[in-house]
Amino acid sequence: MKTRFFCPHCRSVLNPGTRIILAVRLGEMRGLILLSPQPGNYHYVCDESFRSRMRIGDEVEFSCPICRADLASSVSEKLVEIVIKTPDQKTKIARFSRVCGEHATFVCNGQKVEDYGEHKSLFANLDFTDFDWKW
Repeated sequence: MKTRFFCPHCRSVLNPGTRIILAVRLGEMRGLILLSPQPGNYHYVCDESFRSRMRIGDEVEFSCPICRADLASSVSEKLVEIVIKTPDQKTKIARFSRVCGEHATFVCNGQKVEDYGEHKSLFANLDFTDFDWKW
């Protein structure tokens, strides 16, 4: 069994294949984005018309492609939050920056936080151990 990613609202699987699929919005433009399931890998795939309008520093809104719920994190409005289920059925929370060009990812199991990306220090003052998911 592979690591699976879920919407924290409707619990839909967000990675039915090899990539995580999320809905995105930048101003009036909407689209889909495919993200790597590997924390710290910031390569993504999206429509070229969407990509060409993104600028460093833009804040992209992320939502579930199934229920359309906003995936903004409760820890910081500049982070997105999704649920991870590992192959051994452990639950974690992945939080990552929604700011274009800002590479910061945090994966927490409720006790330990794994952090990734050259901009992780921008979020050093946040408590990522906040973890109350009952799955």
